[in-house]
Amino acid sequence: MTKLEAGNIQPNGEPSAGSMAAAIYQALKDLAPLGADEDPHGRSKIAVAVAKGVIQHLKQNQAAFVPKGNVRGVALQNGSITIN
Repeated sequence: MTKLEAGNIQPNGEPSAGSMAAAIYQALKDLAPLGADEDPHGRSKIAVAVAKGVIQHLKQNQAAFVPKGNVRGVALQNGSITIN
C-alpha cells in the first residue's frame, strides 16, 4: 500500500523527495522559478503546509471516497478507502 507523505524541509531548504510537498514545490517552481538570490525555505514552508492540510482534509473526509466500477469483471460497490 502506498502511504501519502506530506514531507518536511530538508537541510538544503527543499521538501523531502517523493513527498506531496515536493510535488507542490516543483509545481510552484515550474510556474514561478526561484529568483537568483531567493532562499527556498519560504516556498518549502508553503508546500509542506499545503500538503499537510490536504492530507489532513482527506483523512477527515474518507467517507467521501466510494470506489465504484469493475475489477476483472467483478463489480465494486460500497467499497472504502483508508487514508493513513
